[in-house]
Amino acid sequence: MNDELAPNSSSDASSAELDPSAGFWLRLGAYAIDVIVIGVVGLATYFLPAPFNVLLKITLSLAYTTVMPMAFAGQTLGKMAAGIAIIREDGQSLTYFNTFLRAIGYWFSSLTLSVGFICAAFTDHKRALHDYIAGTRVIRLSEISGARKVIVILIGILLPLLFIPIIAHVALVLQSLHLLWRQ
Repeated sequence: MNDELAPNSSSDASSAELDPSAGFWLRLGAYAIDVIVIGVVGLATYFLPAPFNVLLKITLSLAYTTVMPMAFAGQTLGKMAAGIAIIREDGQSLTYFNTFLRAIGYWFSSLTLSVGFICAAFTDHKRALHDYIAGTRVIRLSEISGARKVIVILIGILLPLLFIPIIAHVALVLQSLHLLWRQ
């Protein structure tokens, strides 16, 4: 881990200043930006037959969340916007195995009705379920401007509101697929 990122031992500094862990809200905003990026890229698969569409979207999502952090020092586009990065808990360099496990871990974090994500608000070093699975954590690389922080956090707060119509759409698509399958 960089010396700049390592906590100093100044006794008068608060523990929040010592811990470089990225907070829950910045992480949420970064994740929301990544979901938007993956979703926009996934639009290219819209006209493919259903099995290929789903397979390609899963592959794109796994590739993005596995390769981007390896190519850009622990950052995805969302994490770049938020000024945060993924590191290994033990301080060693990230590996494709860590980032792949983390990508798979996102699914487990989601399957728990997002409790896997929410636990980052309450755990040591703000680690989510997927961080525990992959042996990683997310740190602040640099302080970002107040306006940028507000924008990133608002994206994180507002994106879930978009999921209501998306879930309704997915339900309709699944119902249509079910009807087609029965024929």
